[in-house]
Amino acid sequence: MEKQHKLTQGMLGGGHSTKVLWNCVNRYVRTRGNETGRVQAGNTTGITLFLVPAGGFPKEIWETTLHSLLDSPAGYMVDEVWAWEAVQHGDSALINAHNLSGISDWTDDVRDIGPFLVELLTRGSRSEALPARLERLPESTSQARKEHGYRTRKMVAAGHSLGGCTVVRAAVDFPKLFSSIILVDAVIMQPYTNRPDYYDRVLGVISRRSQWASREDALQLFKKSPLFRTWNPEVLQLYVDHALTDDSSGGVKLKMSGVHEALCFMCHLVSWETWELLDKVDEVITLRWVVPKEGFVSEEATRVRVWRRPANSSNVIFHSFGHLIVQEAPVELGQRIDVLKASGSSSTLVTLTTNVFRRLQSHPEDLELSQWGHRPVWARVAQGKVKSFWATAQTTPPRPQNVVEFSDDEGDSQSLHQTPKGTHAAIGSVQRQCCH
Repeated sequence: MEKQHKLTQGMLGGGHSTKVLWNCVNRYVRTRGNETGRVQAGNTTGITLFLVPAGGFPKEIWETTLHSLLDSPAGYMVDEVWAWEAVQHGDSALINAHNLSGISDWTDDVRDIGPFLVELLTRGSRSEALPARLERLPESTSQARKEHGYRTRKMVAAGHSLGGCTVVRAAVDFPKLFSSIILVDAVIMQPYTNRPDYYDRVLGVISRRSQWASREDALQLFKKSPLFRTWNPEVLQLYVDHALTDDSSGGVKLKMSGVHEALCFMCHLVSWETWELLDKVDEVITLRWVVPKEGFVSEEATRVRVWRRPANSSNVIFHSFGHLIVQEAPVELGQRIDVLKASGSSSTLVTLTTNVFRRLQSHPEDLELSQWGHRPVWARVAQGKVKSFWATAQTTPPRPQNVVEFSDDEGDSQSLHQTPKGTHAAIGSVQRQCCH
């Protein structure tokens, strides 16, 4: 913890490690074609979703949201989904167990995401299985992606909490890659501020229980916990299935240790840096914020955050849920992620995502959620790993209710963006192929 504190203060010197770390990813592709529906709607280029979870959660935590999204009217546009895991999370943590260091820097994850999307993301969305270890693409392909983006896909990224921060920071370095970014209460904070419960959370994750007799035992105890009992039951089961692993005593334990989760919470330099860079994110990239009424910062601070870059931005508020929207309201979130609008695709479908924050707020009538009868057939075709490019090879620089929305379509973006005084600026049947 002392070493992590020195890192956040810019006082950590020394060299760098040469130990190899790996990032694990899940890839989901459609097992039955959907090109006809896209062509009929006038869209020939499919969407690739890139999902990054919040700190402390495995990549599979998105699956209930993903299921809901693919059931939505816009789901036919999604060709492929990649779910990301940082080096100390989930399956990545298991593979890297002997090589992880005693510090955490979100910058490392940023510098893993960028090269993955540029150098390793496959050139097509075919349904056949990929090799366990993705190989680098030719330099000419990588360079073309940096300069012009993707030729055959539209990239829509969605990041929750820490994941939202790292995706935005990656977009600053590689703006051509992204069509849009969906920010689920992204932890992008004004410099020199922290969450009010910062120290309590750090101590809490260090001291939390990490071992159980079985998954069934863990699930029953989680259901009694004030934190977990607000979660959607399917998400809680995903957490039990994928955040835990067998231990040597015959029970189960967390894949990500409490110490490494605490180290992630203690890292806030990238959050501050991303705040400073947020208004410089290329305006071609659509930003869609999804935020709770009461998140990790005040409502006023959230208002400032979602309009930090006012151009080509919008937001929606979930009044009945907290910061863990992916865990508490995955179905509602999936129905509210408008990938058509976010990707810039044209469609005759009614879009439900609207702005929440305006200078004078008012509650319109509750909106009825759109339902979609047909469930596309999807499969998780790979659970693979890719080598972390930067994390060790380079030094690090010094409860279900209706969703209520507010409209701000007629608002003045200039006045909305003024900084308040005193602030700085289906999946159906899932097939798993374990790869090594």
